[in-house]
Amino acid sequence: MTPPNATGAIIAAQFKKIVRSFHNHGAYSSGTAKTAEELGIRQNMIFNKLIRRGVILKSGSRKYFIDKDRLEQYSQMRRKIALLILLAIALPLLIAYFSGAFSN
Repeated sequence: MTPPNATGAIIAAQFKKIVRSFHNHGAYSSGTAKTAEELGIRQNMIFNKLIRRGVILKSGSRKYFIDKDRLEQYSQMRRKIALLILLAIALPLLIAYFSGAFSN
Protein backbone atom coordinates (compact mmCIF):
# COMPACT_ATOMS: atom_id res chain seq x y z
CA MET A 1 0.00 0.00 0.00
CA THR A 2 1.26 3.47 -0.89
CA PRO A 3 1.70 5.90 2.03
CA PRO A 4 -0.98 8.66 1.97
CA ASN A 5 1.53 11.48 1.53
CA ALA A 6 3.06 9.75 -1.50
CA THR A 7 -0.31 9.21 -3.18
CA GLY A 8 -0.81 12.93 -3.83
CA ALA A 9 2.67 13.20 -5.29
CA ILE A 10 2.05 10.22 -7.59
CA ILE A 11 -1.24 11.69 -8.81
CA ALA A 12 0.39 15.08 -9.40
CA ALA A 13 3.23 13.46 -11.34
CA GLN A 14 0.81 11.50 -13.54
CA PHE A 15 -1.25 14.65 -14.14
CA LYS A 16 1.86 16.57 -15.20
CA LYS A 17 3.03 13.73 -17.46
CA ILE A 18 -0.32 13.59 -19.26
CA VAL A 19 -0.54 17.37 -19.72
CA ARG A 20 3.11 17.60 -20.82
CA SER A 21 2.55 14.90 -23.44
CA PHE A 22 -0.39 16.78 -24.97
CA HIS A 23 1.68 19.98 -25.01
CA ASN A 24 4.73 18.25 -26.52
CA HIS A 25 2.60 16.79 -29.31
CA GLY A 26 0.63 20.01 -29.90
CA ALA A 27 -2.69 18.20 -29.41
CA TYR A 28 -4.90 21.26 -28.86
CA SER A 29 -7.74 20.71 -31.35
CA SER A 30 -9.61 18.00 -33.18
CA GLY A 31 -7.27 18.54 -36.13
CA THR A 32 -4.17 17.86 -34.04
CA ALA A 33 -5.71 15.16 -31.80
CA LYS A 34 -3.62 12.08 -31.02
CA THR A 35 -4.26 8.60 -29.69
CA ALA A 36 -3.05 7.70 -26.20
CA GLU A 37 -0.47 5.46 -27.85
CA GLU A 38 0.84 8.36 -29.96
CA LEU A 39 1.02 10.47 -26.82
CA GLY A 40 2.86 7.72 -24.95
CA ILE A 41 0.38 7.70 -22.07
CA ARG A 42 -1.93 5.16 -20.50
CA GLN A 43 -5.65 5.72 -20.20
CA ASN A 44 -5.58 5.44 -16.42
CA MET A 45 -7.72 6.90 -13.65
CA ILE A 46 -6.18 10.38 -14.00
CA PHE A 47 -6.67 10.38 -17.78
CA ASN A 48 -10.32 9.37 -17.38
CA LYS A 49 -10.88 12.01 -14.70
CA LEU A 50 -9.55 14.69 -17.05
CA ILE A 51 -12.00 13.48 -19.70
CA ARG A 52 -14.90 13.67 -17.22
CA ARG A 53 -13.84 17.22 -16.27
CA GLY A 54 -13.75 18.28 -19.92
CA VAL A 55 -10.00 18.98 -19.87
CA ILE A 56 -9.30 16.21 -22.39
CA LEU A 57 -11.75 16.00 -25.27
CA LYS A 58 -12.34 13.08 -27.62
CA SER A 59 -12.08 13.65 -31.35
CA GLY A 60 -12.87 10.84 -33.70
CA SER A 61 -11.86 7.27 -33.13
CA ARG A 62 -9.64 6.97 -30.04
CA LYS A 63 -8.07 10.42 -30.58
CA TYR A 64 -7.88 13.10 -27.90
CA PHE A 65 -6.83 16.70 -27.47
CA ILE A 66 -6.53 19.03 -24.51
CA ASP A 67 -8.69 22.12 -24.03
CA LYS A 68 -6.26 24.80 -22.81
CA ASP A 69 -8.99 26.96 -21.25
CA ARG A 70 -10.50 24.04 -19.29
CA LEU A 71 -6.98 22.98 -18.24
CA GLU A 72 -6.36 26.44 -16.79
CA GLN A 73 -9.70 26.39 -14.95
CA TYR A 74 -9.02 22.89 -13.62
CA SER A 75 -5.49 23.87 -12.51
CA GLN A 76 -6.82 26.94 -10.69
CA MET A 77 -9.40 24.79 -8.92
CA ARG A 78 -6.68 22.32 -7.84
CA ARG A 79 -4.55 25.17 -6.47
CA LYS A 80 -7.50 26.57 -4.50
CA ILE A 81 -8.29 23.15 -3.02
CA ALA A 82 -4.64 22.67 -2.05
CA LEU A 83 -4.63 26.07 -0.35
CA LEU A 84 -7.83 25.26 1.55
CA ILE A 85 -6.37 21.96 2.74
CA LEU A 86 -3.20 23.73 3.86
CA LEU A 87 -5.26 26.33 5.75
CA ALA A 88 -7.40 23.61 7.34
CA ILE A 89 -4.24 22.02 8.69
CA ALA A 90 -2.33 25.17 9.62
CA LEU A 91 -5.09 27.24 11.22
CA PRO A 92 -5.82 24.92 14.17
CA LEU A 93 -2.08 24.58 14.79
CA LEU A 94 -1.61 28.35 14.80
CA ILE A 95 -4.58 28.84 17.14
CA ALA A 96 -3.25 26.19 19.50
CA TYR A 97 0.25 27.69 19.39
CA PHE A 98 -0.89 31.25 20.14
CA SER A 99 -3.32 30.11 22.84
CA GLY A 100 -0.43 28.57 24.72
CA ALA A 101 -1.30 24.92 24.15
CA PHE A 102 2.32 24.13 23.25
CA SER A 103 3.94 25.96 26.18
CA ASN A 104 5.37 24.05 29.11
